[in-house]
Amino acid sequence: MYLISDLTKDHRHPKTTSGAYEWWYFDVFNDQSDMGMVIIFYDGLLFSPDYHIAQQKGDGALPEDHPGISISLYHKNKTLFYALKAYPKHRSFFSDSDCVVKIGNNSLKVEHSNQLLDYSIHLDERLPNKLHLTGNVHFSAIKNPSSWINEDSKDNHHFWNLVHAKTRVTADLQLGISKDNLQRIGFSGPGYHDHNLGSRPIDSDFDQWYWGRIHLDGNTLVWYIMYKGNDIQRGVWIINDIDGKVSPLDDIRFIKKPRKTVFGLTYHDELEVSIDGQPYRIKTNYVWDNGPFYLRYNVCLIDGQGRQVNGSKLGIAEYIKPDRISKKWVRPMIRVRYHHDQINAHWIQKSLLLSKWTW
Repeated sequence: MYLISDLTKDHRHPKTTSGAYEWWYFDVFNDQSDMGMVIIFYDGLLFSPDYHIAQQKGDGALPEDHPGISISLYHKNKTLFYALKAYPKHRSFFSDSDCVVKIGNNSLKVEHSNQLLDYSIHLDERLPNKLHLTGNVHFSAIKNPSSWINEDSKDNHHFWNLVHAKTRVTADLQLGISKDNLQRIGFSGPGYHDHNLGSRPIDSDFDQWYWGRIHLDGNTLVWYIMYKGNDIQRGVWIINDIDGKVSPLDDIRFIKKPRKTVFGLTYHDELEVSIDGQPYRIKTNYVWDNGPFYLRYNVCLIDGQGRQVNGSKLGIAEYIKPDRISKKWVRPMIRVRYHHDQINAHWIQKSLLLSKWTW
C-alpha cells in the first residue's frame, strides 16, 4: 500500500482495470450528543454485487459504470439511517482536477478560502422504505503545508491519501418519511477525511484490513493493520492538527483472542499501542454495522487503569474481509441492504420495520 497525505491528489484518477475503485471517505462523531455519521462517495462501488457479477462475466466492467454512495447516521449504538446505493453512470459526475463529486441528488464540492478548505456535502437520499434524509454537512480544515509520503510498500496498487486527520464538522439534517413528520438533526464535532484508490479488485491486495482513528487534544491517532497471506503490514501515527506533522509510533498489536461474529467473521476488538513509552489500549465500545464482510464500530483510548484518556474523544474503526464481497452465498445478504437506483429493491428493504433488523 502507498501512503500519502496530499491535498492536490484529492480528485478522481484514471482507472482502466475491471474491479478498480476509488472512494472519498468522511466521518464525524460528537461525544456530547452521541451523534455520528459516515459518508462515502464511490467511483466504482466495490460492495456492489452487480459490479462483481459484471467483473466475473468478463464484460469489461469499469468503475465509472458503477458509481455509488453510502450514508450512515448513528445515535449512540443505534443506526438512524443507512444507505448503500448504486447509481447509473449518467447520474454521476467526478472532477479530474478537484474534490467535486455528484451521485444522484447527493453532492460533494470543496471551496478554498485563505488557509481553509470547506468540503460542502449535500445529501438527498430516500430509502426504499420511504425514509428520507436531506440536508448539508460541512467539513472545514486547515490547508496543511506538509506532504506526507511513505514509499515503503511492496507495490502501489492501493493508494491511501490521508487528506485531513482532523476537521471541524457541522451537520444540519432532516430525517423522516413525509414533510409532516421530519425530524431536524443538527450537531457538530471533530471529523476526518481520507481518499482511497485501488487499481485492481480490493481482494487482490488485502485479505483482512483494520483501520481506525481517535481524536486527541491537538492531535489525531490513526492506525491500520493489513493482512495479505502471511504478510502483515501495520502502521500507527500521531498527526498534529495544525501543521500536519506525522509522528510514527513504534507498534500496534492485538492483545486479546479474536471474537467471532454471527456471520462467521473473526476479528480482534482490542489493540495496544505505545505513546511516549506508555501502553494504551484501543477498546471497542459497541459495533454499529455487523455485516458478512465488514464491521464498523465505536472505539475509545484507555489507560492502564481502564479509564478513557483525558482529552481523547470517542473514535471510529472498521474491519473488512474483502474476499467475502464476491462470494455467491454472501450476495443475498448484501442485496438486503444494497439498492440500485434502477433495480427494484429487495422486499425487506421496503418495510420500515423489517429493514431495521438487517445488518
